Amino acid sequence: MCYNIEIKKIGLFLAGFFLALSAIAEDISFTAKVNRNKISTGETVQITYTINSNANNFKAPSFNGFKIIGGPNQSSSFQWVNGKSSQSLSISYILLAEKEGTYTFKGATIEVGGKIFTSNDISIEVVKGTPPSQQQQQQPKQNPIFDPFDPFGNYPQHQQLQTNDLKDDIFIKVNVDKKSAYIGEQITATYKIYTRVDIVSNSVKKLPALNGFWSQDIDNKGQAQLIRENVDGVQYYVAELKKTILFPQRAGTLEIDPLEMDMVLRLRNNNRSRSIFDQFFGGYHDVAYTVKSKPVKIEVKALPEKNKPESFTGAVGKFQLESKINKTKIKANEAITLSYVISGKGNIKLVEAPKPEFPSDIESYDPKIKDNINISASGVSGSRTFEYLLIPRHQGIYTIEGLNFSYFDPTTGKYENIRTEDHVIEVEKGDNEDMIVSSSIAKQDIQVLGSDINFIKTETKLEQKKNYFIGSVLFYILWILPLVIFITAWIIRNRYIESLKDTAKLNFKQANKIAAKHLAQAKKQMDANATSTFYEEVFKALYDYISYKLNIEKSQLNKESIRERLMQKQVSADSIQKLIDTVDQCEFARFAPSAAMPMQKLYSQAEDCINKLEEEIK
Repeated sequence: MCYNIEIKKIGLFLAGFFLALSAIAEDISFTAKVNRNKISTGETVQITYTINSNANNFKAPSFNGFKIIGGPNQSSSFQWVNGKSSQSLSISYILLAEKEGTYTFKGATIEVGGKIFTSNDISIEVVKGTPPSQQQQQQPKQNPIFDPFDPFGNYPQHQQLQTNDLKDDIFIKVNVDKKSAYIGEQITATYKIYTRVDIVSNSVKKLPALNGFWSQDIDNKGQAQLIRENVDGVQYYVAELKKTILFPQRAGTLEIDPLEMDMVLRLRNNNRSRSIFDQFFGGYHDVAYTVKSKPVKIEVKALPEKNKPESFTGAVGKFQLESKINKTKIKANEAITLSYVISGKGNIKLVEAPKPEFPSDIESYDPKIKDNINISASGVSGSRTFEYLLIPRHQGIYTIEGLNFSYFDPTTGKYENIRTEDHVIEVEKGDNEDMIVSSSIAKQDIQVLGSDINFIKTETKLEQKKNYFIGSVLFYILWILPLVIFITAWIIRNRYIESLKDTAKLNFKQANKIAAKHLAQAKKQMDANATSTFYEEVFKALYDYISYKLNIEKSQLNKESIRERLMQKQVSADSIQKLIDTVDQCEFARFAPSAAMPMQKLYSQAEDCINKLEEEIK
């Protein structure tokens, strides 16, 4: 019976964590309770704070007169009854009484949905008792306090075990579908937890950094199933924690960093006396334990230089290309839309916009990008559409030549080239097109006939007319002015060309604009309550800002390099840490959305980070 309860509890807590479901309660209750209100010096009490909702930013009161020997220990529970979910969070401390007296601990505080809740106060009376020995203070007794409403017991403290103590009973394993791949080739990494013990609570301690990879998590659609699996003749209960699609961005040996989780495990106590209650309820004790996966190395091969097409821009996988035009016969100054649709399977999210060549009389604008991408266990697939707005300015017949698109197929190890068909556009004279005007000479030929013939004088006296303009100051100014304008324009042009060559300087200036675009998109996703897309946009805003501002390739970005470069720029430690914390929140939200910082708060924090960095980075 107890064994079945353990199995159900494992599935319950893992499913509750990875389904990321939050309890919806009309009345939020935040309470504090103590197992004993009167104790002697040298004895311990347990104070437990419980809230019936998902919460964060817990702050405990000051426990003056007591020594904290255990905690804060956190546990959570999740229930689904008759189609309704409920959730609770408990945080407990084990306190050792050191001095006599009556102590009142003010209520703790916790945040739920942006609101602060305060628990009730706790009063404890401490009377004179027999001082415990030094050994007892260092090792509190482990006998549980029996509670008929909590048959698994409230325990004085969680024992801290070394990693090797339970390494065969619970561990995290990372499986990859390939350990050798080309740059840009898709790799699927699956994180699974294997356990033979009961998990009381769990939390993510450290997510893998995945330096050198572009990554995309696969949505588990709210389902975390617990199955049985035989490993070397031993039966384990296994749950899939997460599945991630990876695309290596550079050649060499890359490492998938470990995933670390903090656990509270409930173990059967075989060393204690077997009382009637122990025989009935099993006799358990809780231990704190850290589970860490092993790093996995991936050998990444560079793409071959031989036979690499000029049109290749980094697409790796298997793709198709199609071009569409909405009109082939229009009037001048009317708009048409030319679309290029790249579809298939591979690193399609990293495919760059094509650069077609248009006739000079056709005005073109930057493409609008539309993604229809599916991320599943089989990989990343779908389509990316690039829409170009074109406006012919003059009548005539124009040919838009077909576009060349190349990609690398890792299954064959060869480059493939695709070309679209040509598009012929017939442009008629438009209503607003400039009309051809005749020469103005004809107008000058029209004169008054009466003034066309004059009497010829036989005696004419000619005098030379003085020219006051030639040789004047104005004459020399107008003569020199074009030369000055030409030299000035030449200097300005050269400086502009040099500024364009200075990519780092250009990126530095554009960093804030790029971040602002991502934050604006994040604001739209927040208003639409699109959680996953919101956190991804905030993450892009921060990473793109740092990449452009510090001139670091995105594939080289990691927390260590960001911190080092910001310190070199003499950015304050507070600003650096706030940026790192905000990035961590974005990464954590992709893994456990229900436990992440609220969207509005994270948005404001990201905006504040960028504003402060903009002030400090010179």
